[in-house]
Amino acid sequence: MSKIISARALCKSYRGRMVVSSVDLDVSTGEIVGLLGPNGAGKTTTFYMIVGLIKPDSGSVTINDRDLTSLPVYRRARIGVGYLPQEASVFRNLTVRQNLELVLQENPPPEESARTVVDRLIEDFGLQKITNIPGYSLSGGERRRVEIARSLAILPDFLLLDEFHERHLPGDLALALTRRLQARRPELRVLIMSATLGGEKLRVQLGGAPLIRAEGRVHPVQIRFEPRHDPRALEARVGEAVSDALARTRGHVLVFLPGAAEIRRAHEACRGATERHGVRLMALHGDLSAEAQDEALRPEGGRKLILSTNLAESSLTVAGVEVVVD
Repeated sequence: MSKIISARALCKSYRGRMVVSSVDLDVSTGEIVGLLGPNGAGKTTTFYMIVGLIKPDSGSVTINDRDLTSLPVYRRARIGVGYLPQEASVFRNLTVRQNLELVLQENPPPEESARTVVDRLIEDFGLQKITNIPGYSLSGGERRRVEIARSLAILPDFLLLDEFHERHLPGDLALALTRRLQARRPELRVLIMSATLGGEKLRVQLGGAPLIRAEGRVHPVQIRFEPRHDPRALEARVGEAVSDALARTRGHVLVFLPGAAEIRRAHEACRGATERHGVRLMALHGDLSAEAQDEALRPEGGRKLILSTNLAESSLTVAGVEVVVD
């Protein structure tokens, strides 16, 4: 049976600022659609509304006229919506096989055993040599293969790829493996999002796929420089800059630091300012669990101070940030 996933007039705003305005799109049987636009144009927010991670202010999401707008993520997955996020999502303490088996515990395959499905995914994605390796030991490319295999374990009708290419080899691998899988499953529909790849290049890679462009808006930016040769420790300088930023603005504050050790020291230096202003103090780096990273990126949950490595500088969009300290 042919299926069409549709979004109609999706809108979302934060603190009075419109992030997504009246987005319409359709993806039908066997189709690949590209969603293009610069960082901050609202692409990821649109994806989140389609898969159920964010509730739209208005508009609807449907599959063949069945309204999904108020359904949670797991129910959309059972109906046939798969999502491959841009950030790491492998369960770090589970093996590759356990990551795949976990998905099928709540969504058992209707016509064959879960073991048969897992064995086939392991073979299809070349995971035989790493089947019993825990998630925290995987390379970026290995982790991405596991994430794709896991998202396809319940045979979704639609697969959404968020920033699939984003200047990293695992993203290109996601596209290549998805294209190969679609040759076997021609009914699979794919919606992919890109902030950096040119439209014509993307169209060629996707076999002439239709493109949807989100141009976004340009906002004025004020740049301030602190003294270059300040003798104080980095965390002390960061703490002072953060205290000033929290007092002057109402949005989230994002701080870039060289590594996890610097983040831990800055965390202590910023604690007093965040407590005074009632702001959540959060870290964002590659050694954190996927759940902790998602929590730092989630728009809801109150005002935040996010201490991050360059993870967020190269491939993630943090909604609601008014000040960046670098």
